[in-house]
Amino acid sequence: MSNIILVRHGITIPGVEYADDPGIKPGQDDLILETTRAINAITRDGTRVLLVSPRKRAWETTQIMVRELGISLGVELLLADTSTDVDAIRKMLTQYYIFDHVICVTHRPTAELIWQTYVGRPEYEHLQLDPCKAIMVKTLIPKYEKRL
Repeated sequence: MSNIILVRHGITIPGVEYADDPGIKPGQDDLILETTRAINAITRDGTRVLLVSPRKRAWETTQIMVRELGISLGVELLLADTSTDVDAIRKMLTQYYIFDHVICVTHRPTAELIWQTYVGRPEYEHLQLDPCKAIMVKTLIPKYEKRL
């Protein structure tokens, strides 16, 4: 069973069980910390994970860190940018790779868009996405909350 995992910033979707982590303190917006916690919650060695994140400053550095993180966790971790091209993520999901998990590190509008785009659509049936069984990891990030 594949899951969409949102490392989420204040998003709530009815009918979804959340795996809230009390260890994450408000104001911690470290991509690697969030991603590590999410991956540790669901993966085993050898799984393939697509990490979906809005583009941040030092994007190239983030890509290198994500690759190194994947190696250290024993997973194949790829990074996609939601802030510029959601269609690119759609192509990655349908044409290039089969992912065991999709992790969205994002704020509310993008998270909802990702959810609506991929859950319950016939072309993504091979991902076996079930919104009632998806795991979501909660984070509290003030800078995103202020934007909403």
